[in-house]
Amino acid sequence: MKQNFKLSRQITNLEKDEKLVLIRVIQEILNNAIKHASPNRIAIKTAKFGCKQQIVIEDDGNGFDPNQRTNGSGMFNLTKRMETIGGEFSLHSEPSVGTLIKLTLSK
Repeated sequence: MKQNFKLSRQITNLEKDEKLVLIRVIQEILNNAIKHASPNRIAIKTAKFGCKQQIVIEDDGNGFDPNQRTNGSGMFNLTKRMETIGGEFSLHSEPSVGTLIKLTLSK
């Protein structure tokens, strides 16, 4: 699997416990991609837009229909974790195309 990591900006202004939450969210996203999507490539990029910081994680794996109900609570939990640190979680995925996740911090 090809990996790509581009750090254009360092994620700043987070407390130690908030950084830990962010690390755990990213870790779960990567684990889910590897476990469920079988990607050939995973890319992680960081960017800053005004006062917002963003981490974008994209894979070229199996993808899925995010509107289809599942028994899992993974996406709900990731959303709630991001909310605890004042952030947002957004997801776009399509079957056979891949998944794009944006983690946005307002700090």
